[in-house]
Amino acid sequence: MVNLSDEDYGTIRTSWRRVAPLSALLVDLFYDRLFLKAPHLRPLFSKDLSGQKAKMVDTLSGLVEVLERPDGLEGRITTLAKTHAIYGALPEHYDLVGEALLTTLAELDAVAIRPSELRAWKRFYAEIARRMIDEQERLKQDV
Repeated sequence: MVNLSDEDYGTIRTSWRRVAPLSALLVDLFYDRLFLKAPHLRPLFSKDLSGQKAKMVDTLSGLVEVLERPDGLEGRITTLAKTHAIYGALPEHYDLVGEALLTTLAELDAVAIRPSELRAWKRFYAEIARRMIDEQERLKQDV
């Protein structure tokens, strides 16, 4: 199970319900921010980001959906880690992605995310990223 409190679970679920209708704006701002901060990551993505943006929304929704179900969450993390390894994601990329995601969520604070909720999202992202990095390392050892 993700190392979050019961309050964090509720906070993430509640705030995602407010963010989900803004998901198109969220992913547009996220990728703009990510590539501004880390232009060297742009070649890891296709020129047309529309499919990637939809995947990101689906991924976030899916992670929130299975947040409290360890089996479902572990399966998603394993799948994400494998996919990201294929795409060339490195451990240091996770901090850049997390910073872009959390900054983007903070930009939505007037309509969707409150500062207290952002702290729960930060813990959530850190835990998911840590587990994905661990899984990618495990996958490398299995090869």
